[in-house]
Amino acid sequence: MENKRKHLFINKPFQTNVITKFFVFFYFIYVIFLLIVFTLLKPLFEEISLLNLPPDHSLSLMVTNFNFYALWIVIIAFLALSCFVFIAALLLSHKIAGPIYSIKRTMKEIVSEGNLKEAHFREKDFFVDLKDQFNEFILYLKKQ
Repeated sequence: MENKRKHLFINKPFQTNVITKFFVFFYFIYVIFLLIVFTLLKPLFEEISLLNLPPDHSLSLMVTNFNFYALWIVIIAFLALSCFVFIAALLLSHKIAGPIYSIKRTMKEIVSEGNLKEAHFREKDFFVDLKDQFNEFILYLKKQ
């Protein structure tokens, strides 16, 4: 039996739900992290602004550069982490949806062909115990 799946989305509603929940969790953590960082930095920037330094002073330039680069770092980090979260959620949901799809497909084949056959999962799929239990059940039925 072939050990590769042809589609990344095996059960689109389920996998979309998992990916959405991953993103909600990720966005929540990301926003909390940003709020903490900028809350901690705010008093520092307020103290620097109270110094009334000239715009060409090195500390003023550093704050201006920080504000500019911090925005870009936040945006780039957000995009990079969003890609990582999407890929991780897709792969995780694939390892869950795949075994369920395999069991369902095997049961449909048994019903349509009338031939008892065992289910097969990919090596790194989840729910290997479900496959083992299903195959044990098929062996029991074959003995009857």
